[in-house]
Amino acid sequence: VGLKKTFDDIAKAKRAPVSYERALLAMVANRLCAPESKLGLWDRWLETVYLPSCQGLKLYQMYEAMDMFYDHAGEVDLIFYDTTTASFAVDNEDDPARNPDAMLRCFGSIHSII
Repeated sequence: VGLKKTFDDIAKAKRAPVSYERALLAMVANRLCAPESKLGLWDRWLETVYLPSCQGLKLYQMYEAMDMFYDHAGEVDLIFYDTTTASFAVDNEDDPARNPDAMLRCFGSIHSII
């Protein structure tokens, strides 16, 4: 999809270390597999996957890579939204008999809304 070339070009333009491109790759792969915060990705997830080129990444490199990438952001076709720290709780589920359009609040599983 051209992400490596894009990340490499940005890193070269900023004279940033190659590790920044690897940090961005790790963050994208993590979001596709098992989303975690940057700390969780660095502290737990990287040791569970086979990404040899990402071994040795430092946490600060992930934050700096995101800053570098943000400075060069353009139009996008796909957005990853980080929900690793978002949650909510309810006392009662939505009752579809009372309101057929309300099926967001349910216990124990994620429901599709069509």
